[in-house]
Amino acid sequence: MWITRRLTRLLPALALLPLWIAACQPPTPTPPMPESRQTIRYLALGDSYTIGESVPESGRWPVQLAALLESEGIATDLTIIARTGWTTDELWAAIQQRGVQPPYDLVSLLIGVNNQYRGRSPEAYREDFRFLLGKAIEYAGGDPGRVLVLSIPDWSVTPFARRDPRGPAQIAAEIDAFNAINREETEKAGARYTDITPISRDAQADQTLLVADGLHPSADMYAAWAQAALPAARAALLPQAPKRMPAMSDPFDYHQIQNYLTSLVPPRPAEMQEMEAYAEMHGFPIIGPAAGYACYQIARMTGAKNIFEMGSGYGYSTAWFARAVKENGGGKVHHVVWDTPLSMQARQHLHRLGYSDHVQYHIGEAIETLRSMPGAFDLIFNDIDKEAYPAALPIIKQKLRPGGVLIIDNMLWHARIFDPTDQDASTQAIRQFTHTITTDPDWIVTLLPIRDGLIVAYKK
Repeated sequence: MWITRRLTRLLPALALLPLWIAACQPPTPTPPMPESRQTIRYLALGDSYTIGESVPESGRWPVQLAALLESEGIATDLTIIARTGWTTDELWAAIQQRGVQPPYDLVSLLIGVNNQYRGRSPEAYREDFRFLLGKAIEYAGGDPGRVLVLSIPDWSVTPFARRDPRGPAQIAAEIDAFNAINREETEKAGARYTDITPISRDAQADQTLLVADGLHPSADMYAAWAQAALPAARAALLPQAPKRMPAMSDPFDYHQIQNYLTSLVPPRPAEMQEMEAYAEMHGFPIIGPAAGYACYQIARMTGAKNIFEMGSGYGYSTAWFARAVKENGGGKVHHVVWDTPLSMQARQHLHRLGYSDHVQYHIGEAIETLRSMPGAFDLIFNDIDKEAYPAALPIIKQKLRPGGVLIIDNMLWHARIFDPTDQDASTQAIRQFTHTITTDPDWIVTLLPIRDGLIVAYKK
């Protein structure tokens, strides 16, 4: 099971009144939609419950929801990415393979029952669900108010569950635990949540709410889900108040800026996109597309042909540098990691990208490996353990040719450098490194606020 990188995203606040209040009051007219007939783009993500196992296409709950919206004057262009049996990671793999074309006006997400069925842990589900929810918000143009999450139905009430060794009581408890997670994460993100689990439990007394396999819901059950989801879908599609443009004195949102910078990066090869997805799913630190593209640009501008990487991971930054070296007429990027599995993973990625001839692999400690090299390098990239940054600088200076460029990652250190109470060894090391290099007359230094901060230093 993969684990998602923890990300902080901008979550706009919504000021819509909860539509469930209407259930406690006399019937009121349907909330007004724009006068002109509109067509909205709706992306439904999920598993068997979204694709509608064993029901006709018209019986699927997203299709029935679209029909309800159609009856209110909203034509819907519906895309479904779902399949029976999918877990969270399998859904993500399918999204990558199929591709999406955001932004969508409405995105729904119903996922997790197969994680529970296969015995995966709630903690892993939380990470996976949080990741997919973040993607759903991204596909909705960054607006969590346009994302609708449905709870996991309770299959403990079905005949199928009676054959499961865990028994109905344990299955129901596990479903409740998973739903507590997806509800909490949804509310935390500011997205919309519809609890269809109580409806699913009606199948215990009414078997017509199940199809012949004794497990999956019938079209009638899905119709009830669609009705339950309709108020939230309506609210998601109501015209939003125009967002105020920030005045020049307003603080810019860091993540909004970084997302904008990433959006400007030209499309990457599929292999590199897979490397990015792997990092996001597993929480593996890479420099990311915007910083990677900046490194590629700098290497191209300087005509670098001999590049040394300190801390290369599974080859993502190497790929950007190798591309530059190849386009510069040939040369070598020295990939350095401390363990064999990472090195092997990098070799596979870079081979598939066509860069094998331009990469030399080293397994060992980065500073000592650089010390052992003859030099002189056109460009050195430093992304090792932060505590080692100060000790690395004299060796880097010795091995970089005059006129060469040094690029160092993580120089903003997740904004921790601005906190005077943060005396962690890594934070202190970055502060020390920054002071040393910016006060050394042999360097011309700029700190670029791309991703987590890149220092670009020219050696005189």
